[in-house]
Amino acid sequence: MSSSDESSYGGGPSNVSKFPLHDVCDSPDDDVEALKKYLFLKPNGSGKKTNGFGFDDSSDDDDDDDNNNSSNNNDDDGEGGKKEGEAADPTDDPNVFILSPYINTRDDDENTPLHLAILRGNVNIVKTLLMVANDNPDNITITKRCDGSFPIHCIASLAAMAGTTEKCTSMLLALSAHPHFDHTLKDDSGHTPLYLLTLAPSAPLISTLLTLILERSGGKPEAVTEAVNARSHRTGLRPLHAAAKVGSLEAAKVLVERGNEGGKVEVNVSDSFGETPLHSAAFPGAWDVAHYLVSVGADSGKTNKRGLTPLEVASRRGLTPPAAAFDSSLPPPPPFSFPSKTKVLCHEICSSHFSCPPIVRGGMEPPPENVRRLHVLINKENGTLRTQEFNGSAEDEEGDVVWEEKCRRADIADVLRVHDYTYVEKVSRICLTLPDSPTIAQVDPDTAVSRWSFEAALHAAGSLTEAVDAIMNGDARNAFCAVRPPGHHAGPRGVVTCENDEAGSHGFCLLNNVAIGAAYARNVWRSKIKKVAIVDFDVHHGNGTEACVTALLPSQVKTTTQTPFATITSVDKTYHPWLNEDDVDNVFFTSTHGYGGRDNRVPANIGGWFYPASGPSGVTANITEPDEVARVKGDTGAFLLSQGWARMGPQYRECCKIINCGLPLPGPDAVPGMQRVEMRDAYRKKIFPALVEFDPDIIFISAGFDAHAKDSMNFGYVGMVEEDYEWVTRRLVEIANTCCDGRVVSCLEGGYKIHGKMVSPFARSVAAHVRGLVDGSRVNRGGYDQGEVDAEGEAEREMVEGRERKRKEALERQREEARRSLIEMYAKQQQAKAAVGAGVLGGRGGEGGGTEMEIEEGGGEGGGGGESPRRKRQKVDYAKLDEEIAKEEKEVKEAKKGDEKE
Repeated sequence: MSSSDESSYGGGPSNVSKFPLHDVCDSPDDDVEALKKYLFLKPNGSGKKTNGFGFDDSSDDDDDDDNNNSSNNNDDDGEGGKKEGEAADPTDDPNVFILSPYINTRDDDENTPLHLAILRGNVNIVKTLLMVANDNPDNITITKRCDGSFPIHCIASLAAMAGTTEKCTSMLLALSAHPHFDHTLKDDSGHTPLYLLTLAPSAPLISTLLTLILERSGGKPEAVTEAVNARSHRTGLRPLHAAAKVGSLEAAKVLVERGNEGGKVEVNVSDSFGETPLHSAAFPGAWDVAHYLVSVGADSGKTNKRGLTPLEVASRRGLTPPAAAFDSSLPPPPPFSFPSKTKVLCHEICSSHFSCPPIVRGGMEPPPENVRRLHVLINKENGTLRTQEFNGSAEDEEGDVVWEEKCRRADIADVLRVHDYTYVEKVSRICLTLPDSPTIAQVDPDTAVSRWSFEAALHAAGSLTEAVDAIMNGDARNAFCAVRPPGHHAGPRGVVTCENDEAGSHGFCLLNNVAIGAAYARNVWRSKIKKVAIVDFDVHHGNGTEACVTALLPSQVKTTTQTPFATITSVDKTYHPWLNEDDVDNVFFTSTHGYGGRDNRVPANIGGWFYPASGPSGVTANITEPDEVARVKGDTGAFLLSQGWARMGPQYRECCKIINCGLPLPGPDAVPGMQRVEMRDAYRKKIFPALVEFDPDIIFISAGFDAHAKDSMNFGYVGMVEEDYEWVTRRLVEIANTCCDGRVVSCLEGGYKIHGKMVSPFARSVAAHVRGLVDGSRVNRGGYDQGEVDAEGEAEREMVEGRERKRKEALERQREEARRSLIEMYAKQQQAKAAVGAGVLGGRGGEGGGTEMEIEEGGGEGGGGGESPRRKRQKVDYAKLDEEIAKEEKEVKEAKKGDEKE
């Protein structure tokens, strides 16, 4: 999809933008002349003055937009009212300009012009922007974040795109000339730029950055060693771990050789889980990297916290390492890889589903579900799924991923296995009545459609059926469908209601893509696929998919229609079998999601339910009697008994297996990091064992990424990070390896934090998920081991609890220090007051008697009626003291809250 202008985002050309400087930086043209038009402005009489070099002495480094109009040029000579003999105003010089006040301003997506130019790869614009720092470093800041990433991290991330080494090198060199250049900056995942360059991987850029570090340190080689050994991830990974993980022998050699020049690279360093770089190399079968690490001192016998050596880690994944992998005396072996592939399916029609008018920077805020979600994933310029990791190198187009960019349109028969014809016709008719323009229509208050929305939905559903065929025909081991609109809130009749929300809504969904794909697999591939499983990890309950699954059992649906004269209620019978009456025994659905109020401080019936207000934790029981069916699904007993297949026996009246894990909001006293452990435990203790027991023939994933901790659409529920998406994908792949030869089909659902484009939480999370799929096709043949999973859970819980104990101990130490400090302060104040009082009464106690006061209660021993020479001590106000200590503790806790998200 072209992104030369904003028209591709909304169906029409951009008109007026409030951020013309940002627009130029985000243009694919790398047009410096256009940049200068908005970067260097002619001053008007009231504008900012410039220094002799022509640049503004001070630029706005505030995050808020400056109120000045950066494009307001005034050609007035400004001499009106000037007294005779007065020196000429420097702004009268036509060669003098002021610097745009928007140079450091973030746009609606939190990007500065520098972020945008870097992510677009506009080298000349980047150089021009950074040139203004030659006069004053504060003219342009390089330490603002976008979605947690600094400009230097944006360069390192772009380096993962094929053919960008030269561009990224030029931009890195230009950035390094800035006085505030800092290679130790970390993004919101704790990544250093060196770590990201190693993940890319880009050995030339790694070498360039290490050279810059050496130069900036004044030629101290130990600075390079320190950078190579630096903790570079929230879990304690180092750059060498990254080189091993991606299997880059060249990157590993650069790190070790350059790092050893100023000290010793720590080749046996462990992360938070006890994993060394050698463990990381064994995990993907990077035998050549493992061989090299052993040759430079890596210990092949070192175990992780689960007691596993690198060899045992590889064996657990179904790999058989060659002897040479851990024996440096033998020639290095090649890396291992199975020939199977991961297929990624998409279609350009999905970008013609417009959910809002044309998106203009600085204009009306678009709805969360919009065309830019796909753009950040699959555009060929900087889409996160177009990096070398998923797209092959520039020299070798045959990577681990096979792309299908013209996925097929779903046949109507495939759609009608899941949806009522009346609903399908309704959506189709709405779209057909719209003109082929940016015009949109609202299906309901939160879901909009345009002319091609229904076609986009058909192709999104068709991508699932095509993925099933590709896997069953042996063309791929697993697949990911990068499509929209999403589907998991679409039930047989579209909107799904529940007790907590009797109105319901479409939730951005039109057709249920995953349900259509699962029904297709069970029906068309009936000779090979009997059991299908659907796993939904979107933060919102997959109520539409659950409704499609429960529709495998005949039921009655009540519809209420309001008229000016009466309320009409109709009862319809509904039944959507995917194949036959055995469907109920052979379909499994599970969803992990947030369930409860939007704010746990307010009851949900007052503050509102978290969408869609359904899916409390629970597991369906086997339903063997009609009255039980009626209890669960409504008054359907009579209807069931009227059906011929229902009289065949109770085994045909069992409900499908449905497991809902409705996760609550963490309370105010929740242990930092425990939310993620609880989410993983829901899988480890409830979902994974049941899924293995079900023994599916294929697994479908509703892959929503709005559970990310930085996605505001989740209201604080679930709180996943990128590693969690890779983890759950890897575990599902292991279950698929155990049950069904690794067959997994995943489909994009939600996920809306897209502002930073390829460095956004959404893009990084999707990449982590697809990485887990690629690992499953390329290397991972390990089966699911419940004992290993349980041990992993215990280790994670202990890690979080241990960190919490340390945090509390540190707070307690700070509390005691604060208490001692305040007591000492009060004591000194009382001593000072006593000393002043003694001075006033001086002479009563004899010479020098007023200079030394005893702080104790009571009078003199004589008990006479006169005033005692020993003054009574004022009592310490311990209530006030505790109040001040509590205030100080609160401030400390707030300050540390951001660091405790692991």
